[in-house]
Amino acid sequence: MWTLMPFGLIYLGLGFWCLAAPEIAAGGIDYLLQSDTARAEFITIYGGLDLGVGLAMLWCGWIPRLRLGALVFSAIFSLCIALTRSATLLAYSTSSLLVQLAVAEWLAAIALGIHALWLWRNEPSEAIDIK
Repeated sequence: MWTLMPFGLIYLGLGFWCLAAPEIAAGGIDYLLQSDTARAEFITIYGGLDLGVGLAMLWCGWIPRLRLGALVFSAIFSLCIALTRSATLLAYSTSSLLVQLAVAEWLAAIALGIHALWLWRNEPSEAIDIK
């Protein structure tokens, strides 16, 4: 629970920010929402996806029997983002904000992965109870 809840709140906050102020949120990463199509896609993916991930993390962090699966999913999800972000940092000239995001994404992937491994090894009955 100690990793899913804070990361869930972060994703939830980012999702609400992208829904409430898409131009400001998009501007932070140099996205120009020049058409309704671009605005709709940004709101859907950055707002909707972040809300969904955040709510799922919070829900699964609250219910013990869902925790291990959510931790594994979240660790893999975060690792893929961190790896992709790192590759793009090497391939493109980007802002320092993206470097900061990469650090945060690596920390999230590591924390979630460690928590998943710890839960799997130390609380096996909770980890496999699917009733």
